[in-house]
Amino acid sequence: MEGLPFSEKLSLWNPYPLESGICVHFSLGDLDVWVERYDIEWHVHTAYRNRYASLRVAEPGFSIESTPKEEKPVTTEWKHFLVRNAPCLYPTPAIPDRPLVVKPDRLLVILPGETAQFFIFFPLWLRFMVGPIGRKVSPRLLFEIPIFRMKSTWFGDPVSGELCYATETRLFTDFNSLPEHPLFAICPLRIRNDSAIELPFDKICLHTEVLSLYGGESRIWTNASEVIFKGADQETVVEPSKQPPSFEPKVRLLSSPRQVSDIWYFKRTFSLLKIITGF
Repeated sequence: MEGLPFSEKLSLWNPYPLESGICVHFSLGDLDVWVERYDIEWHVHTAYRNRYASLRVAEPGFSIESTPKEEKPVTTEWKHFLVRNAPCLYPTPAIPDRPLVVKPDRLLVILPGETAQFFIFFPLWLRFMVGPIGRKVSPRLLFEIPIFRMKSTWFGDPVSGELCYATETRLFTDFNSLPEHPLFAICPLRIRNDSAIELPFDKICLHTEVLSLYGGESRIWTNASEVIFKGADQETVVEPSKQPPSFEPKVRLLSSPRQVSDIWYFKRTFSLLKIITGF
């Protein structure tokens, strides 16, 4: 899978050998990153624009271009990293470092006994790896940062809840309608209502930390997840697949999960506090 070439849309995630003294500007959605190499040092500066991740996933642009020295940002916020024998930059997509509370663009109610297949879009993080050209030695992590700033939110009750990121997304049910964008990942999500009550799907906590990222011909995928809802007073069962997604014939592994999970992963997933408490 390592030798699979990316399409032009995903060319952002290809290796970039940099000669000493060259500065490159990455403009990715809400994020600007300037990266410069001097012999055994890497110099990095990052800056955000005032936006949050959008429902309109086809809009955020990206570009990569060389920056003349006189146009580099003049600031004391440049970070300097000392790394020997690492002339090549490997931009890599990464999963967010917290779960995502995803709010779909419409409310769907899954009746008892029903199963639904959805595709969830969510924004990626940027991870810069550096190392020798050709990956004969594994690249080393330089730094990582969200491509889009997402608002923090608390999901669950005050005692057993957890700090998450909040994002909104369009809910897709048809594979053929899925957009192609290098700054977002697609999570195939299968929801099964094994309870005796209706399941309102207006918000879901997506535990992306147990998912891998895969590059297809023109899209970035996570492994599929199945969510089994058994009732408001029971824990929801989340089962991430151990296999790459099957929606494209050829994919390659881009990044491994932040956390290794067992076959069954137990978390409260749906926003059911109103059902349980009446609030």
